[in-house]
Amino acid sequence: MFMPMQAEMTPMEMQSHMLVVSETPRVQLHVIESGPRNATMTIVFVHGYGGWATQWLAQMECFDTQTRVISIDLRGHGKSDRPRSTYSSDELLGDLEKAFQLLNIKKPFVLVGHSFGAALVAEYAVRHPGDVERLVLLNASTSYSVNALLRLPLLLPDWLIDGVLNIINKQTLVYAAPSFVLKALYWDALSQWNASEYFSKITIPALVISPTGDPVFSQQEMDEVAQMIPGSKLIKIKVSTHMTMMRRPGEVNQAMAQFLGLSGC
Repeated sequence: MFMPMQAEMTPMEMQSHMLVVSETPRVQLHVIESGPRNATMTIVFVHGYGGWATQWLAQMECFDTQTRVISIDLRGHGKSDRPRSTYSSDELLGDLEKAFQLLNIKKPFVLVGHSFGAALVAEYAVRHPGDVERLVLLNASTSYSVNALLRLPLLLPDWLIDGVLNIINKQTLVYAAPSFVLKALYWDALSQWNASEYFSKITIPALVISPTGDPVFSQQEMDEVAQMIPGSKLIKIKVSTHMTMMRRPGEVNQAMAQFLGLSGC
């Protein structure tokens, strides 16, 4: 059941800490969280390919007086450890499963994912149907295999890619992961992910938020996500961007609040 949180709840200050999710190799994930631990709803945010936890700050700040909000840097991203591992979907989901256990998240909870993070949370919900109450998917696609032009940098040597990223990221953060992570994640996870195995099997309420223009995914592939998920709700936001939650935070927050039965901000 979805009910607004009690107004008298007092949020905790934003906390940042590390969680050990694997010992072989030893892997720590960076987590930020806020909001009352005893809230009746917890929202967990998962970023996408090359992303980082603080991409969700506008949403976390909007809802942390009503819910417990958590955002995690995936393995290899942001402030999390960057081991030389497979970066497959199974590996990333195993990390999330362990993190959720260590965070003592009250079930069922809400999962929110962006881009390939949307694929991960959808797969998690299918694998653990009793754990998740509702799904919110932003800039999701039925295919994460990008065109040849966007794949081209993945064929370049690591030293060259990292050098270019270091220059670009000094101006504005684009990718919060090194080249070896981006390569492994693309070839072992994104390019292998099969939407038909998961989207059609989602049985919980789902909100799909898509921009009217995305430089990464085709409009058709994005529109098909809501068509594949039974009973899902589609919200389109008039903006051409892949970072909808950052470029249009007010509209994203409003859509989420209505879907989750929360107060707006």
